[in-house]
Amino acid sequence: MKEILLLNYSNKNSLPKVFLLILILGTLLGSTSCTKDLDYELPYLGDKLVVNGLLSPDSVVSLRVSTTMPVTGDFRTKLGVTAATVAFFENGMLVESLLHTGNGTYRSPSGFKPVPGKAYAVQVSAEGFAAVETLPETVPFPPELGQLVFQEQVKSIFNDVPTRKLSVELKSKGDVAAFYNLNVQPMYRGRKLTANTFYTDKVLETGDPCGFMGDGNEFNLSDACFSGGSYTVNIGVELRGFVTIGQNLELVNADQVVLTCRSISKGYYEHLENGYQPDGYLMAIMEPRFVHTNVIGGFGMLAAYNEHKIILNL
Repeated sequence: MKEILLLNYSNKNSLPKVFLLILILGTLLGSTSCTKDLDYELPYLGDKLVVNGLLSPDSVVSLRVSTTMPVTGDFRTKLGVTAATVAFFENGMLVESLLHTGNGTYRSPSGFKPVPGKAYAVQVSAEGFAAVETLPETVPFPPELGQLVFQEQVKSIFNDVPTRKLSVELKSKGDVAAFYNLNVQPMYRGRKLTANTFYTDKVLETGDPCGFMGDGNEFNLSDACFSGGSYTVNIGVELRGFVTIGQNLELVNADQVVLTCRSISKGYYEHLENGYQPDGYLMAIMEPRFVHTNVIGGFGMLAAYNEHKIILNL
């Protein structure tokens, strides 16, 4: 740090200003001479293929192939792999090669749709990358629903608004392990309502074998608690909330509730269970979590589901 020497200075009235000037100059010089850039590169294993696809009997097979990137350095905005060879298999037999349709998306050229009860896998290769393949993922049969009741008035645990209990009976599939994803969405004139949903009779703790809460209005369940029979899920649904109409945010009453009930593959369930990542300042205080993947040699997820959608008019 440089020193500033003042000689023959006799204006006593300006002495505080001189000290202030010295302090400012010293701070500026110190900030440039006492700082040091940290040169540390986070570990990176190199570019790997990422394969993501969600299979359903209602949709033509489509998936996305992309690549990983370092968490530091120059960020790439286009990660889609456009020249990959993507082979699609059913029960171990080649069905066809998927064709690239843009931005790393590959689609069945024949319009093939998966069949419930059959297992599907993908093998992907591309120049400059190690080849990858997914573990087989079985497309489940649709969920078997029993009684559905949506009448009882209950008190919301969040707000003082009209709330009803939705009871959904799920029937066991016998010896086959089953997993479910329920989405309960209040609506107003075709628009999604911002309103809360919640379990009315239990709180799922971390590691609960019965299931876990998902993002938004999602409830994920395992048949581990069905005891070979049926299981009734009781969900509180707020019927008043906010919706955007034009440029205005308005408080309205729901005119219907849409229940989407999915049977999901085991891999899908595990991916949802481990898929939450903390955001913002929470990243500094929460332990990192490894997102479930079933891609050997790379990353990503090939998952499957089969669903019922039920509209409850109010």
